[in-house]
Order: sequence, then C-alpha cells, then structure tokens
Amino acid sequence: MRIYERIISAAAVLILSSQGASLAQSPDTSFARAEPYIWRNAVIGGGGFVTGIITHPRQNGLMYARTDVGDAYRSEDSGRHWIPITDWLGMADINLTGIESLAVDTARAGPPARAAPAA
Repeated sequence: MRIYERIISAAAVLILSSQGASLAQSPDTSFARAEPYIWRNAVIGGGGFVTGIITHPRQNGLMYARTDVGDAYRSEDSGRHWIPITDWLGMADINLTGIESLAVDTARAGPPARAAPAA
C-alpha cells in the first residue's frame, strides 16, 4: 500500500471513530436526511508522472516503470496493466521507496524476468 493511501486510511479511521464517539454520547437526529446518501469515489488532487520506463530486451511486452513518488511498477502486457513491485515496503523501510533507477536482469533465462530497483 502506498504511503499516502495509508495516511488517508488512518485519517478516515480517526475521523469516523471521533464522530462515532460523539454520536454515542449525545444522539442528535436533527441532521436526518430525506433521501439516501449516494456514495462516490473521493477525488485526491495531485498528479504524478512516470520518470522512467525500460523494456526487457528478450521478453516481449515486459516493461518496468518508476515514478516521481518513488514507486516501481511492472507490466507484462505492453503497459496495459501495471503491478506495483515496491508496495511490500512498510513504514520502517520508507527510505527504500525512492526508486532512482531500474536495471533489467538479462542474464536470467526464462520467466520470471527480474528488474533491480535502486533506491
């Protein structure tokens, strides 16, 4: 899970738990709605960009990318779908998420092909 997703999740838990505690202490029904609430995706501003893409010279369609926020991704279908390869890093290893470069392991024969991110 990416760091900003963890921060947003933690903030949501804190907000919801504090609202739940205040509602439990003094129930207030003056805010009741006449219509049901419609849930939608939350928009998170910002952006980001891909700072580097490399392709595997021997395995067709295999690509690796690094981003400005430090994560690395792998695509096995010429970029149609991307799989994060650094999301396993926890808060204790946050200093390892700043991927500066990627190198493809061309010496390894056959799948799974590997890339080495350098933080």
